[in-house]
Amino acid sequence: MDSIPQKQCSKCKQEFPAIPENFCRDKSRPDKMSPWCKSCRSKSGKRYYENNKEHVLERTSKYAKEHPEQTRAKSRKHYWTHHEQELE
Repeated sequence: MDSIPQKQCSKCKQEFPAIPENFCRDKSRPDKMSPWCKSCRSKSGKRYYENNKEHVLERTSKYAKEHPEQTRAKSRKHYWTHHEQELE
């Protein structure tokens, strides 16, 4: 039985199994995985949003106005993926 290789997060320095549940995909990297674990990426993204909320909302609004079909399709997909949770 093969053991799963370990990968160290370059941000928090913890080691995790090198599987998609722990690291996002990054095609530009040799191992095809992000150097940061998903937890660190999430924290970084939340911190960025908190510090740049107005810019992010402006950019999102502009994209929605310029791409109405893509925005509608994404909303539909989200609804059908999460509609049972939204009904509760």
